[in-house]
Amino acid sequence: MPILLIDKTKVATKLQVAIGYSDSEFNTFINEAQEFDFKQLVQENFYFDLLAKKAEDPYKKLIEGGDYTYNERDYYFQGIATVLSY
Repeated sequence: MPILLIDKTKVATKLQVAIGYSDSEFNTFINEAQEFDFKQLVQENFYFDLLAKKAEDPYKKLIEGGDYTYNERDYYFQGIATVLSY
């Protein structure tokens, strides 16, 4: 069983989800988005660290999004969950 960074419920908070798909069918789409789209965007070691440590900070924040300060300037990012949802 693949490790998923998001689930159908999380996607539903971002956009309208078709009700005709079961959770397991929808998980197939999520897994494909992770493996075929997202994994290619990031370095492979980081990707597998993210899967293994998704419940730990700072990985959880990377997935969920949030605020941070860099060079005395505040930033907000929507998180990997948003990227995977689309």
